Amino acid sequence: MVRPTLGAQGAAAGEKVSTKHAAASWLTTQDKSRAMALYAHNGRRAARSWGSRLDDFFQQRQRRHVVAQAQFAAGQTVLDVGAGLGCMVRVAKAAGCHVTAVDATAALLDNLVALADRAFVADIEHFDDPQRFDVVLCIGVLDFVTDPARALEALAQRVRPAGRLIVLVPTRTLGGRLYRLEKLLRGVRVNLFDPAFCVEQAQTHGLTLQQQSRPLPSNALLTFCRPAAST
Repeated sequence: MVRPTLGAQGAAAGEKVSTKHAAASWLTTQDKSRAMALYAHNGRRAARSWGSRLDDFFQQRQRRHVVAQAQFAAGQTVLDVGAGLGCMVRVAKAAGCHVTAVDATAALLDNLVALADRAFVADIEHFDDPQRFDVVLCIGVLDFVTDPARALEALAQRVRPAGRLIVLVPTRTLGGRLYRLEKLLRGVRVNLFDPAFCVEQAQTHGLTLQQQSRPLPSNALLTFCRPAAST
């Protein structure tokens, strides 16, 4: 197992894509810090009650969608950014993948080290691991970043030719707004997305939209692919 800590420095074909997101609408650094504090607290609590927290209906439904789009296969290299308690790490490892797990919460590192081939504490917006992967997962993380465009760039840079990037984001729908309200009641702001924004950013960095689904009324799951001939 590898356990370094990385420094903070580090559309469908023919569809017209436009983004209306303004930088001012994303989270502030203070918002992000508050979210990470709550995330760390909940992560420690959930680690003591794995089944009751993670195996509820909504999490199972999301996982089924992610696994179906990820298509894990033996020998693949997988990067799970925002790995949390390692749910998707477990699934990928069971399929025979070589898994690198990344999370911004140091409190969860011990759990990830025990599960993954490599585990890091790192901020998604400044993640600079030089390795490129067959599958890159970013599930429920962009909700809490201050610069989603930079985060998507960092994710895209980790996708090897013929590899895939899978992103789950809360959407600007009624379900997404209810999700945001639930977080606000806990004192945490979250980003909401028009999926077209993610498509536009991915296209900027050489990825194309391969598949899109809605696991829940509040979110969208997007799978992007880098062409096999890409460098």
